[in-house]
Amino acid sequence: MEDYIDMGKKGSLPVKEEKSMKETLEEISEKLENQKKNKKEKKFTIPFWKRPTKKNIKDGYVIALIWEENNCVDILKLPMVDNTIKVGDTFHSVLSENIGLYKGKFPFVHINKWRSDSFSPQESYNEAQENKITTYGQKLVMSRMISDAIKGKPKISGSIIIWLVIICVVGYLIFGGGI
Repeated sequence: MEDYIDMGKKGSLPVKEEKSMKETLEEISEKLENQKKNKKEKKFTIPFWKRPTKKNIKDGYVIALIWEENNCVDILKLPMVDNTIKVGDTFHSVLSENIGLYKGKFPFVHINKWRSDSFSPQESYNEAQENKITTYGQKLVMSRMISDAIKGKPKISGSIIIWLVIICVVGYLIFGGGI
């Protein structure tokens, strides 16, 4: 029930309980944590009107990621004629090895607006190898490091123990006066 202030008149006003600063901060932080938990990361998908259909693919359409001079990126569905793509006023050559697949279905090309040819993954890979900035062998190196770090103490096998017992018995018999 709400508390009322008696002002000596007919009507009395309700009084709101004020929360302390600590309580309000805790309440706000709880709400933020709940929002973060409920929020799911959305996967990137190309809108269906920018994806080529099966008929478009047969006609030579590709998904083109256009990288503009001002660092803006645009995704377009463009026809490829005689290994060239027209983007606005410019033509760009596209080699078959520079065409990738988006989700394993749709042909995909990366075009820089300032270059006449399309992005070549093979050239980029070779350049990265020359500059020694590849991540190609990272998993192999990490697994090797982990396997080397986990090695425990070498176990003394049973055969070594048996040989030590035999040597001790023979030594006792020879030097201890048993024979």
